Amino acid sequence: MELGDWLGESVNPALADVDYICHLAAARDSSNGGALAESMALTQAIIHQAAKRGVKGIINTSTQAVYGTSPPQWRESDPAAPATPYGMSKYASELLCGTVSTMSPPLRTISLRLPKLVGPSSIFRLNQGEVPHLMVDCALKGKELQIQNNGTQRLDLMDVRDAGQVIVRLLGINPQQWPSILNIGSGWQPSTLELAALVSEISQQVYGRPLKFKVLPGNGNIRHFGMCTDLLHEVLGELNFTPRKTTLVDICAWIAAQDKTPRQ
Repeated sequence: MELGDWLGESVNPALADVDYICHLAAARDSSNGGALAESMALTQAIIHQAAKRGVKGIINTSTQAVYGTSPPQWRESDPAAPATPYGMSKYASELLCGTVSTMSPPLRTISLRLPKLVGPSSIFRLNQGEVPHLMVDCALKGKELQIQNNGTQRLDLMDVRDAGQVIVRLLGINPQQWPSILNIGSGWQPSTLELAALVSEISQQVYGRPLKFKVLPGNGNIRHFGMCTDLLHEVLGELNFTPRKTTLVDICAWIAAQDKTPRQ
C-alpha cells in the first residue's frame, strides 16, 4: 500500500478487521533525507489510522542504532543517543508510537530495537556492514579479507528467523502487557576474529574452502555493539533461537547456490 493510500480514507476498510499491525517498512539509506522523511510520514500515517480504526496493538521495528556510540551492553533504560540520520528516524518512530499509545488507549505500541539481522534471504547485501555475508562470499570465492582493529570489534548478530519468532510470540501476549521498548537479540556478540574463524571452519568442512584473512591493527577507535536481552526473556520466557552455526551454514549454502563456479 502506498503512502498516499495510508494518508487518505481509502485505507479505512482495509483496517476494519485488523487487530494488530506489524510495521517493518523503513528507508535504510541514511544519505537520502527525502526517503527517510517519507518513511517517517508513512509511520505517522499508519499510527494515526490504527488509532482511528480501533487497532489493538502496533509492533514497530526500531534499531540498536538509537543507542549511538555509547559503550554496550545497552539496556532499554539507557538514554537514546542516535549518531546517524537512520538511528534518529527510528528513535522518532518510537516517540510517535509512545505518544499515540498514551493519547489513544486502549491502543498499545511496542518498539523493537533490533540488532544486525543475518541469515537466508532473497536479496543479500555484500558490503562491510554485512560482515557474515561478506566473510562467506570471500571464503567461497577464495578472496582474502582484511580484518581491521586486530579483529576485536564486537558485533550483535541475530538470525532473521529468530526475530520473526519473537514477533509471532508477541502476538500471543495481551498488548496491555507489552513494554513500550524491547531489545531484541540473540545474546551473541562475537568478535570479528571469532566470526572469521567460525566461517572459515564451516566453509572448509562443507566446501573445502577456508576463509583467507589478514588481521590488521587499528587506531583503537572501535565501535562495539551489544544489547542486554534480560527484559526480552522476562516478557517471552524461554526462547529457542537458531544455533549460530546453523545460521552461518545456511548463509554458506545460499551464497554457494548463487555461485556456479565448480567446487573442488
